[in-house]
Amino acid sequence: MPAMFIAYFRAALDRTPRLQLAGAALLLTAGCSSVPTQTEAAKPPEAPRPGYAALHVGRPMGRNVSIFPINIQIDGKTVASLTPGRYTTLELTPGKHTIGVPDDTWSGATAGTPHPADFVAAAGKTYYAVPTHWFAGNDQRVTMVGSAVVVDRVAHQQVGFAVQETPPAEFASLNFTSSP
Repeated sequence: MPAMFIAYFRAALDRTPRLQLAGAALLLTAGCSSVPTQTEAAKPPEAPRPGYAALHVGRPMGRNVSIFPINIQIDGKTVASLTPGRYTTLELTPGKHTIGVPDDTWSGATAGTPHPADFVAAAGKTYYAVPTHWFAGNDQRVTMVGSAVVVDRVAHQQVGFAVQETPPAEFASLNFTSSP
C-alpha cells in the first residue's frame, strides 16, 4: 500500500474508536479471503469408475488467462465452469468426444476464438486437458491521435485444448472444484 494511504488510514483510526474496530475487523478478514479451505486444497485426481474414462480439465494461471470463469463443453454441452487455478473431473463413456468452450460473445471476450479438440476416450483410462492459447491474424488498425494517424497491428486470441494421458506440470498447482 502507498505510504500516504497508510498514514491517512492510521490518522482516521486515531480519531474515531468505531473506525478502529471496523479497521481491525477489515484487516483480520482481508487476509483470509483468498486462502483455500481444506476441502478446496489440491488433491490428486481420482481414477475412473469401471466402464468409464476420467477427464481432468484444468485451467492454470498464465499470462493470457482471463480472471473470469470460462464454460467447458464436452460434445457441445456445457459441463463445467472453471476459474483460473482450478480443475474438475468428468466421467466419460468410451468413444469419440470433443472438448471446447462455447462459440459465443462472452467466451470470445474472455478466452478467445474457440477451436474444439477431438479425442477418443477408452474405458479405464485417465486423460488431462488444459486450454491452449495462441494469437492469429495480422490485422491493421488505424487510430487518430490528435491530427496524427497511428497504424498498429492487431492479433486475435485463439483458444483450444490439449488432451493427453500424462498429467501436465500445471496440474500440481491447481485446486479441485466439483462439476455440477
